[in-house]
Amino acid sequence: MEIGAQLFTVHDFTKDLKSFEDTLRRVAEIGYKYVQVSGTCDYNAKWLRDKLNQYGLKCIITHTNPDKILNAPEYVIDEHNTFDCKYIGLGAMPFLWDKTVPIDKVLSDFMENYMPVAKKFKDAGKLLMYHNHDLEFVKDPKLNKTYYDRLIDETDPELLGFTVDTYWVQAGGASPADTIRKLKGRCPVVHFKDYLLNRDEEPKVRLAACGDGNIDFSKVIEACHDADVQYAMVEQDNCYGEDPFKCLERSFKHLNRLMK
Repeated sequence: MEIGAQLFTVHDFTKDLKSFEDTLRRVAEIGYKYVQVSGTCDYNAKWLRDKLNQYGLKCIITHTNPDKILNAPEYVIDEHNTFDCKYIGLGAMPFLWDKTVPIDKVLSDFMENYMPVAKKFKDAGKLLMYHNHDLEFVKDPKLNKTYYDRLIDETDPELLGFTVDTYWVQAGGASPADTIRKLKGRCPVVHFKDYLLNRDEEPKVRLAACGDGNIDFSKVIEACHDADVQYAMVEQDNCYGEDPFKCLERSFKHLNRLMK
């Protein structure tokens, strides 16, 4: 399993092409060789290909605008072909946080609208990847199972992969290691993101660099090996005023120690 950097961690440093390029350089200098492109400014696919090559990086997965996936799948495929990326990531089901839309409808609409596009991706040698938050772990009262389990059970393994996010699984009340094992063969990429409990500070629960929080990443790494995970992408959505590059570096060093 290889360690990569989810660039959403440093999205404040990718707001224009000049800073985006500088960020790629700084990430490579930490020691990362793999990245997920997410939360950046607009870019030309050839520009990204050339900059990745320049700094010895490979884009493993993206987070791509859901409307773009739905309405311009061929263009998305061409872009990902240009910078040689197999996994096309979706950050969440549309309307997941909209309380006016029942979550059952959110799930059914997602499968109805996005699975035909996922078939186009498969035919082109790509895979649509779904990234979870915590709300997917709400239980469907009719079936007494989580909506995440429904998404797993009711979709074709050849059409939908899963980018398991360790922090959000923990926040949803599930075990990151167990969830990864459950998805053996369907989660080639996992987001490594730590979950820190505070006693005296706000927020009481916060994101953290890997090794600074409560998640046992040695157990997560074991589960990843069992589930044939290929890439562990370090992510920290919020660094709470700390330099996000230092957070990426601390996570990188901690995970390398665990994986030796």
